[in-house]
Amino acid sequence: MRALADGTVLYGFDSVLPARQDLPNQEVWVAPNALYSSELLGPAETHTNKSSVIYVGRLVEEKKVDLLIRAFAEASPNMANVRLKIVGSGSELEPLKDLARNLGCASEIEFLGPITDPATLKAAYTDAICSVSPGYVGLSLTQSLGFGVPMLIADDEPHAPEVELERFGGVARFKENDPSSLASLLQKVASGQYEFPDAARLAEPVIKSYSAESMARGLLDSLRNRAQSLDSTGWPAA
Repeated sequence: MRALADGTVLYGFDSVLPARQDLPNQEVWVAPNALYSSELLGPAETHTNKSSVIYVGRLVEEKKVDLLIRAFAEASPNMANVRLKIVGSGSELEPLKDLARNLGCASEIEFLGPITDPATLKAAYTDAICSVSPGYVGLSLTQSLGFGVPMLIADDEPHAPEVELERFGGVARFKENDPSSLASLLQKVASGQYEFPDAARLAEPVIKSYSAESMARGLLDSLRNRAQSLDSTGWPAA
């Protein structure tokens, strides 16, 4: 199908080199999947101590939020005053609340419901030590890093192309489907044993390459048959 076209618009930058190798004489562009304009990205100003772990996404079975609650219940006794904030809605909401009660950690978990306003959502990240994606990761990674918050993700899951942002150092991994592995990592991050780049450095590549403007620019460049400025790795040239 690509050979029949004049060029290809790709979903992520790590796809550029394979695409060029397949069809060396065909132009490629990248329109990375984005959520927010660059002006909405960047770490939120906060003077509070980091005291929460946050999940943002749908509350459905394939997102494995129950795994996060089990891990938090295991880690919580060793993470003084750290709370779990769950943002989103879905069919698993009530079962997840029941699970938290059964594990004895309901008082340490806040179910905040869906938050669609970017400023309100950004504020929810202000006291987060980290975010977590217990199942596969996608746009939530761009969101978390774009707000300057590192993310913990599972090793072997069918992650979306946004996982390529892991190259910038804002991601730590745990063993998939293993609450104890996630619990151990949560404790390391909460205690400062696992170091990430600072918030501004985490947000920088998302602002530069994964904003709504970047997505629109890639589409416009393709429609105008204008080459993108990509380096030898396929990422935006400095």
